[in-house]
Amino acid sequence: MNEYEVKIVNALLKKYYKRKTVHKDGKVNRRIDLTINKILKNYSDYNVDLEKKEHVNKAIESLESRSYITSLKLKFSEDYEKIYLNLDSINKLEKYAANELGLTPRTFTVDELKGIIKKYRSKGIVTDYYINSLEETINNRSTQIDVDKEKDILKTLSFLEDNNEFLYIREASILIFSDSKYLENKRKSQVKSILANYYTSVGEDIFEEENLFERFNIYDTDQDICVKGPVIIEFENKTIDIDGLLGGVSFSIKDIDKIKSIIVNADKVMTIENKTSFLRMNNNDCYIYLGGFASKPQIVFIKKLISDNPDKEYLHFGDIDAGGFWIHRKLCEQTNQFFDLFHMSENDLKNTDYSRYLKNLSENDIKRLNSLKTINEYSNCINYMIKFNKKLEQEIVSYNLKKAG
Repeated sequence: MNEYEVKIVNALLKKYYKRKTVHKDGKVNRRIDLTINKILKNYSDYNVDLEKKEHVNKAIESLESRSYITSLKLKFSEDYEKIYLNLDSINKLEKYAANELGLTPRTFTVDELKGIIKKYRSKGIVTDYYINSLEETINNRSTQIDVDKEKDILKTLSFLEDNNEFLYIREASILIFSDSKYLENKRKSQVKSILANYYTSVGEDIFEEENLFERFNIYDTDQDICVKGPVIIEFENKTIDIDGLLGGVSFSIKDIDKIKSIIVNADKVMTIENKTSFLRMNNNDCYIYLGGFASKPQIVFIKKLISDNPDKEYLHFGDIDAGGFWIHRKLCEQTNQFFDLFHMSENDLKNTDYSRYLKNLSENDIKRLNSLKTINEYSNCINYMIKFNKKLEQEIVSYNLKKAG
């Protein structure tokens, strides 16, 4: 195989696909040409490598003999100046490129990708979201397509949306790819980026460090439920009384289905966004640590607790920012229980004890806050935040509450 034949064909096809992108009707009327110096630098110079030049000439002759190209030579010389793609032979050239030169023309790639897309269409909301972006990529003929990558991503998204069981990341990888490390090593970061784009597009808030696979019940390591206060948890074969333990207890989410009852001997149950505030709060109430958006196992535990203790007052304590309000909103939706906001109001922002700890809003903060400000329980606080360009982390609030006794 002549390496310059490969180089010529690849360059001409790329120009052809790019030109088709510009013309909406798909017709390419202008001639597609290539100067020889793009194939071999200094082709016409006296110091050119003659052996390489001969290979270029043979490549041109070979392609011209098959009517894939035409050529133009310099005046009074046997040296080539330009070559032109024969548009009437484009289909034959693509087949030749695939069968003889080891190139995969974009039209072949597109046909293969369309077949894969058809298989995964309507497999899930996020999967369809990504398929829509792939179809835009297909229409943009100047964009290169990696079929293997796209197939892997669609397989992963479809699996995630169909998954209902607790899985570790390597178990999911085996189930998807028959390789325990493939998902982590090859596709996890790409899929996480797609998930982040999707949730952002529908107005949901995500944390920078959030493992979005957990929203689909897939975890890197074992996950715990953290709870403290005057609480008695009765499992199938034992009962745990955690009253008086300042740090509370943590148990694996795999044990949730073994819980028979949860008895809260307090008037209030409070979910807390951040671990520091969870550790600080000790007012003889029941506290549950979330660590951000509540995961599916946390929701299962909280719903069980609510079912067993319907008469309690339910509260949520988080950062006074867009993330804090989104976490609260999702918590209420997923548990079917309204949680009153605890120290997440404009009065806390106005409190002079916190004035030196206030932070300015980012553009993204303002965008996310605007999507929530029409909701009654947030409107006053959010309007104040936007007007005065302020937000506050909950750790300083829990610290001051502790100091105040």
